[in-house]
Amino acid sequence: MKIKDPVLPGIIPEIPFYEVQEAFERDEDEIKQKTLSGQVITGLKIAKREFCQCRFINCKFAECSFDRVRFTDLIFRGCDMSNVSLTGSSFTRVEFENCKMTGTSFAESDISHVKITGAQGKLSNFTGACFSTCVFQNSVFTESSFSAATFNNIMMSSCNFTLADFMHAKMKGLDFTACDISGAYFFIEDLKGVAVTFSQAAELAKLLGLKIKEPQI
Repeated sequence: MKIKDPVLPGIIPEIPFYEVQEAFERDEDEIKQKTLSGQVITGLKIAKREFCQCRFINCKFAECSFDRVRFTDLIFRGCDMSNVSLTGSSFTRVEFENCKMTGTSFAESDISHVKITGAQGKLSNFTGACFSTCVFQNSVFTESSFSAATFNNIMMSSCNFTLADFMHAKMKGLDFTACDISGAYFFIEDLKGVAVTFSQAAELAKLLGLKIKEPQI
């Protein structure tokens, strides 16, 4: 699988958060080629705007919402995005590296050429999201919702999806063999074309009402 990396210039100037806030208050539609590092981003609530070729490094987002916002060619590294709403947004060529996403909502978002590594995403919400050419690595998404999500050309490795909800998700071609899906919720008809290990298959067989027994000798 060939995933496209963010397209970023060699030098991206750093600015304080208040300049971003002031730009949006002036009804500017786009923040482009800016770096925010080590900042607390509080109370930013925007809709139908765009961040392009930006970096967020070790930032904390508090009481923020991004409604139908476009994120193109971005890097989020070491950020705390817990409980942030990103509903209906689009992400193209974006990397999330070692970010905290507890309770973060990506519901109904379009997520393309995105790499998520080292994320702590317990209780995150990807309901109805559309994933295309994405990578999930070394991340935790326990008790998260992927209900009614669509997956196309996805690589997953060393991820924990314990008790996650995949009901009504379109998952043909997904490979869970290097992940933990213990107690995850599926509809059996949605598992067609999904790759699992023998032990995972034995667990999923319970969805058919089967009892797995060793032969009596």
